[in-house]
Formats: sequence, C-alpha cells, structure tokens
Amino acid sequence: MLSGHLVAGGMVLIDGTGLPIVETEPPAPMDGYTARYSWQSGPGAITQIWEMAPETGTVTEAMERLAKMNAMSLPDNEALEVVALFPKWHYDTVYSAGTKVQYGGKLYKCLQDHTSQKDWTPNAAPSLWAEVLPGQDGKVGQWLQPDSTNGYRMGDVVTHNGKRWKSTADNNVWEPGSTGAPWQELAANTN
Repeated sequence: MLSGHLVAGGMVLIDGTGLPIVETEPPAPMDGYTARYSWQSGPGAITQIWEMAPETGTVTEAMERLAKMNAMSLPDNEALEVVALFPKWHYDTVYSAGTKVQYGGKLYKCLQDHTSQKDWTPNAAPSLWAEVLPGQDGKVGQWLQPDSTNGYRMGDVVTHNGKRWKSTADNNVWEPGSTGAPWQELAANTN
C-alpha cells in the first residue's frame, strides 16, 4: 500500500511516509457527465473521492438548465414564485399558447400561437398575452388589476386593502370593495 501526504492544491505526495493512500473505483458516469476524482484526507487515510460533472458547463449551469425546464410545467401560482427561471420575451420568436415568459419584471402567459413582433410586447398585446396574477389557481394572493384576458375566476381568493375577498363571478376585473363589484368579503379565517 502506498502512503503519503495531501499537499496544497489537492495533490498527493507519495513519499512512503504519512497516511495510507486509498484508491477507489470510479463510478459509471451518466450520459453527458464525466467522473472526476480528487483526494480527501480523513482519519487514518487519504481517500480518492469521485464526483459527477457535466461534460459541458458546470454543475451550477446544469442545475439552472434543469430548473428552467421544470419551471415550464409549474402551475401559475408556483410559477409566480420563480419568475426569474422563465425566458425573457423576445420579438421574432415563435410562441405557443400556454408558454410563460417574463417581461418588465412580470410573468405573462401566451394566449394563442403566434410569432412575436416588436410592437406585440406582452403588456401591449392583450389578445396574445395575459399577466399571471396572484390569487388565481386556488392560492390566496394580493389582488392586482387584471385586464379582459386574465380576470379572476369565480372562487378565486385575494387580499386587498387589508381584507380577504372571494370572487363571485368569472372574468372578474373589478376592484374588491368597490360598489357593485362581484367580490364577497371574507372573515380573516375563512376561504
């Protein structure tokens, strides 16, 4: 058995003195990954350890790509928590209905298939895009003014001006608490 010392930079100096050096079998790498080894000094031995690293990019970059892929399948209320994972809107891009993008710090959902144009930005083309609003999809969220494409549904619950409100109509674009608005004020502990 070889023995030596772990020196600066993770190198092993084999000099016949010091701790035993334990080599280990490399694991079988997954597709797109490679096994990389390093050395770790522990009680009684210097042991070879392995990690899986992407063949291209870094582990952090791979994790970010995976998070962005998974973000596309999130329901709207969860997507609002990770807006930065969605691609930024660009013109001259093909978008499919249901695709989510970020624009101006907000999350938008595509309403119909189209190829974007410079003046069809999500905030300026309500026939193509709807802002994803909190309080939709069954979670309580802060009320934001919707437009005709993303009104609150019957049963959606929001908070507004320190109170909780439940929509009593579909496509509800009115402000909770305003005269005649289809909202029911809820007690603090009800849905």
